[in-house]
Amino acid sequence: YVEVYSLTELRVAAGLWMGLVAIGLVLILLRILLNRSNEWLIATNLASLIAVLYISAFIDFPDVIARFNVAHSQEISQEGPPLDLDYLSSLGPSVIPALDLYLLKLPDHLIDKRSQAVTVRYYIARNFEMRRRDWRNWTFRAARLESYLLAPIAR
Repeated sequence: YVEVYSLTELRVAAGLWMGLVAIGLVLILLRILLNRSNEWLIATNLASLIAVLYISAFIDFPDVIARFNVAHSQEISQEGPPLDLDYLSSLGPSVIPALDLYLLKLPDHLIDKRSQAVTVRYYIARNFEMRRRDWRNWTFRAARLESYLLAPIAR
C-alpha cells in the first residue's frame, strides 16, 4: 500500500497505532499464559505506550517520510508513484535534505521536475530563514537544519 501511494504522516501514525495494538494483544496472551493480574496488563500496556511516545519524540518523521518518498519515487527508482512535491512542501523545512538528494539523483531529462523541486526547495528554505530568531524558539532539529544549510558542501 505504501509502495503504491507513498508514505504520509497519517500512514506512519496508523502504523504506530497498529504496532501498539499488536503489542497489547501479545500482552493479553502473555497475561493469560503467565496467569498475571489485570494490574500487570495495564502497567505493561502503559509502559509500551510510554516507550513508543518517548522513542517517537526523537524521530524526525517529516525527514523520514521525505527520504522514503524520494528513494522510492518513480523518478529515482523507476518504480512507485511520482514524487508529490506539494505534499513534501507541506511537511516543513525538515524535507530540505531529502529534496537536495532528489535534485542530485534526478535524471537530466526531467527538467520540469527539477525546476519544480528547486522552486519548492527555495521557498521552504526562505521560509525557514525568515523564522523568528529567538533563543526560546531554538530546537535541536532547527539547529541541525541550519548547520546543514550553512555547510559549504556542494549539493
